[in-house]
Amino acid sequence: MKLLLALSVSLWSLATFGNVHSLHNQYFSGSGVAIHPDGSAKRYLISLSISKSMPHKFHLSYDAQFGEKNMSLDLVYLHDKPDSSFFSIYAADDMLIGHGYCWGSRCHTSWSHNGHNVEHTYYRSRRTGAIHGMGSRHNKDGMEYMWKEKLHPLH
Repeated sequence: MKLLLALSVSLWSLATFGNVHSLHNQYFSGSGVAIHPDGSAKRYLISLSISKSMPHKFHLSYDAQFGEKNMSLDLVYLHDKPDSSFFSIYAADDMLIGHGYCWGSRCHTSWSHNGHNVEHTYYRSRRTGAIHGMGSRHNKDGMEYMWKEKLHPLH
């Protein structure tokens, strides 16, 4: 019975993991809310472009608009091997800044860049294809903000 349970969990995990690896040359758009330690909340718009350059290398480009302020971020996720759950995160300048892993359709990342530390957990809905994420950003002085966002695939 334990072997059957282990086999079924493994097959389910592989099936949903394929959902994350199926991301390539796709575009997402959505919104989120950032909550600061003082309790203030700011809504923002966000877009995400994902391109797959090799079976285990993904380029992610984020663009966010916080009122009048725009932010862009380019990252590269490089999986240890094409079917690996674990990956390294590089900034656009090929500098290693963190690591991540995926389990099923959920992924978790942790990275540091320009004095900021980021933890981000997200999952992709199998039903709608939307990406739901939440995370936090802090620096040496403490929490800067945490956020929650939802991005829909553009067809």
